[in-house]
Amino acid sequence: MVLKSKRVVNPVLTKLSQGYSNAAYVGKYLFPETEVEKEGLQIPQFGADHFKLWQTKRAPRAKSNRGEISDPSMVDVVLQEHDFELPIDTREKDESMFPEERKKAKATQDVLELGKEYAQASLAQNPDNYPSGHKVTLTSTDKWSNHVEDSNLSDPLSDVETGKEVIRGKIGRRPNVAIMGASCYADLKFHPGLLKKLETTRKGIITIDDLKELFGIPNIYIGEAVYANDAGVLGNDVWGESFQMACVPQQEPSERDAEEPCFGRTLKKKGYPETDSYVENGGKVQLVRNTDIYKVAMTGAVAGYIISDTH
Repeated sequence: MVLKSKRVVNPVLTKLSQGYSNAAYVGKYLFPETEVEKEGLQIPQFGADHFKLWQTKRAPRAKSNRGEISDPSMVDVVLQEHDFELPIDTREKDESMFPEERKKAKATQDVLELGKEYAQASLAQNPDNYPSGHKVTLTSTDKWSNHVEDSNLSDPLSDVETGKEVIRGKIGRRPNVAIMGASCYADLKFHPGLLKKLETTRKGIITIDDLKELFGIPNIYIGEAVYANDAGVLGNDVWGESFQMACVPQQEPSERDAEEPCFGRTLKKKGYPETDSYVENGGKVQLVRNTDIYKVAMTGAVAGYIISDTH
């Protein structure tokens, strides 16, 4: 009975939680997950010394060309713990036709993952997190929802191209990832200017593959996730009326990451998420709990660009 009252980590449910993936969540593409050993750490910020035009010519028997490349500036990051638990009454467990522990483990993981998606979206969609020149707010007829051709038709292609060139001018690379809200994509699906560029009305609709071709960004994702507000009303978009593009490494981080521009990362403590359980109320109620420890961080804002108020 003493053992039953203690916290027990469930290796099977923990493995399920660690392998969990919700296709509706796209924040991981702007903030790829990186495992770390400690909850407190320093992460490097992208520097520009590698883009300097150094003197490299050397005459016979002359001294080698010497320079100084400064170490990248470091930012302190402290990971945060997130947990959520759900109860199972022993009577519910006895009567259920389904594995209640597995159901509760998935439900708690859903809660944690939605919270992470919301944190990633909130960080990426806040223009204040971008440096000057890396953001634009559309107004009036510039909004992508303006489909009236004879009334200064909006120009998404020009808007995106401007952002791409801003990023290239700062890091020497164009963005390879973009995320937009579902409402933003709704404005682009039937945009007459984009359809005209494709020179076809084969479907009368712009697909994601079309946008990849038109915008020249190989990875474009639509934020479809929704959440319920404090009153319990569902239907609020996690990703709103904005278009975010960024340069994000597509490989695992290495020692060279200090010199690689990266818009952001989700730093996760190794071994998490973790699923455990314990009992209360005299052993009549079992609590299934999921715990994750992470921090969403914008590690290189100069590698990103945001177009706000597209609708």
